Amino acid sequence: MNKMITFNRIPMIIKSALIVLLALLLLCAFPFRTMAANEVEYDEPIEGYIDEPYDGDSMWLRETPGGTAIEQLSAGTLVSVTGHGYDKYNYKWYHITFDGKSGYVNYKYVVLLTDEDTLFESQIADFPDYYKNKLRQIHLMYPHYVFQADFVDTPFTTVISAQYQMERKVEMSNYNSLKAMVKSNYNWETGKWIASEGNWTVASYETVAYYLDPRNFLDTECIYQFMKQSNSDDQTIAGVRKIIAGTFMENPYTPVEGDEDDQSLGGDYAAVIMKAAEVANVSPYVLASTIVQEQGADGSPLTSGTYKGYEGYYNFYNWAASGTTNEDVIKNGLEYAKKRGWNTIYKAIVDGASLYASGYLNNNQDTYYYKDFNVLNGVSQYKHYYASSVYDAYESGKRLKKVFENNKELSLVFRIPVYTDIRDKLYTCPPLNDKRNNYYFMEMSGELSPAFTMYTKKYSLSVSGDTTIYYKVPEGASMTGSKTFELEKGTNTVKVWAKSETGYKNSYTITVTASKACTLTFVEGEEPDVTPARKNGDVNGDGKVSALDYVAIKNHIMKTKVITDPENLKAADVNGDGKISSLDYVRVKNIIMGKN
Repeated sequence: MNKMITFNRIPMIIKSALIVLLALLLLCAFPFRTMAANEVEYDEPIEGYIDEPYDGDSMWLRETPGGTAIEQLSAGTLVSVTGHGYDKYNYKWYHITFDGKSGYVNYKYVVLLTDEDTLFESQIADFPDYYKNKLRQIHLMYPHYVFQADFVDTPFTTVISAQYQMERKVEMSNYNSLKAMVKSNYNWETGKWIASEGNWTVASYETVAYYLDPRNFLDTECIYQFMKQSNSDDQTIAGVRKIIAGTFMENPYTPVEGDEDDQSLGGDYAAVIMKAAEVANVSPYVLASTIVQEQGADGSPLTSGTYKGYEGYYNFYNWAASGTTNEDVIKNGLEYAKKRGWNTIYKAIVDGASLYASGYLNNNQDTYYYKDFNVLNGVSQYKHYYASSVYDAYESGKRLKKVFENNKELSLVFRIPVYTDIRDKLYTCPPLNDKRNNYYFMEMSGELSPAFTMYTKKYSLSVSGDTTIYYKVPEGASMTGSKTFELEKGTNTVKVWAKSETGYKNSYTITVTASKACTLTFVEGEEPDVTPARKNGDVNGDGKVSALDYVAIKNHIMKTKVITDPENLKAADVNGDGKISSLDYVRVKNIIMGKN
């Protein structure tokens, strides 16, 4: 008779083993995060984000509190904090989850979101993640700043090309790597740069792209180029004095006698700027910064009131101050001031501010960025801008930092462009060196249409078989990428690339029509001489052996007319014995008569 073995009859040691085995099976079937003895799991996750590192530390996600590093964390990453634990030194570590990952991070690197932070997160919800991470860092220092996303649907490369074609400027003293080698900017024969307006050269495509990409300037030093420029009650005369400290406007000027407006403020530049801001509804900090940017710390002939022929006239914002020389710039600017009646400092600053507001702020250009890069819809898109300097907005924005950095309570508004077609690629600053952006082909052989020139980038070509194109590039440059292209019968598009000393590349496109499948090859160097070899006996080089050659050899032998040209002498030595004799004379005669 079979007996049923019950659990109660199993020895205790076996019971214990079965219980442990059952527990292990349950753990495998129903996995969960194991809680360490010194760890607390929260009832509800707390939202937060990774803080900016400090003291040279790196932020790492780790398997356990203070344990093995899994991956490095990026500042601004939004995370959920599900609990905390402690390492062997009793330091606190948060357990976090994000993007399907989990682990531990030192608590000092996590900013937990308050109700106010949650409101901020909703405010920046429209921004791409890369923007959000940067804006969170600014929010930590300036919790009342407001950020607005301006979406620009125009492809970013189109915007770059439009600004580049306008020949935005950099100072002559800057590195060659920032300069364009376009026809108006560089003389290839002399190897020298061509400066305009005294000290400026054209910025390279890559330099323009860097200053156009807003993502490069999302920090507490550069963010002010995106600040809305309408007047603000929070901006004070004390802030204006900070901006003009150390400049020609720090000390008072002498007002014009009889002009009540000019005399009313006692020659105080800061007070005049505050008045201009009130009249034009423009930020006084922006006006002060703009004047310093345009005139420099020491001022210029445009603000001296003493320039010969234009005594008593002023132009603080450089309106209409342009030309090919410094003298032209000054005269044109002061001539404009004279037409506007700016015969006092008060008038020049106040009326100039009103002109600034009507010309820019009312044209949807109410930030330094939009003022210099008119990328939104408005009058003369792209072409209507305040300064040709490619980094004017950057420099102007930086100047505002010193009046804002210690005031955490201001509620400034920032309009930040978001180009909808750019994602991961960041247009970084070119390396600062004297290498050149010489990414051009200097010469290219073949029956190209139009005829090849280095600044023309599109061509057409017809081929009937295997074809070789010979090319030259500037010293220090090279052709990069494929140099051999297999063509199909019909229309083919071939793109070839020139690489500059700076490492940047530039493409040329050739539309090739092939009558049959064949190969197109690019070879560096001179096209070889394809002149056919001279026939023996063709003394005069006309491509045939005739009586003229017969007579030439006869006259040479008789010394009535000696052949001196080396090529002609070689052709006259028909039998190749190194001399011209009657044997050559007879041979030419036989060739003419059709005999061997």
